[in-house]
Amino acid sequence: ADYYWPAFKVPIREGKAKGVMCSYNAVNGIPSCLDPLMKAARAQWNFTGYVTSDSDAVGDAWRRHRYVQTPAEASCLAVKNGQCDIDSGNTYYDSLLQGVAEGHCSMQDVDRALFNTLRLRFELGLFDPTA
Repeated sequence: ADYYWPAFKVPIREGKAKGVMCSYNAVNGIPSCLDPLMKAARAQWNFTGYVTSDSDAVGDAWRRHRYVQTPAEASCLAVKNGQCDIDSGNTYYDSLLQGVAEGHCSMQDVDRALFNTLRLRFELGLFDPTA
């Protein structure tokens, strides 16, 4: 974690980054999109942007890393622990609500992720009326 942490710290704290991407790799045995490190970054560095996965890195947590047993578990751990707001793949679409139904995460976790993505779109003016 000490190796990866500084690469995020400067852009978030000094550059006021609005978005970061978790990747396919694992940090300390935990797939990066499921790792609580980003939750800590939000708290310690006041990161208010969004986190997106690399192309279905959330799916890789169960498919390749075999860190969890199902895509529903991977989706919920990414949303809850990894604070991954957007899955750049189909794993959330196919499995996130199943994970909520199975109790791996809550709708409050899903709402927080949605809030993070919509907040940026509002800040960018994407919902402003046309002039």
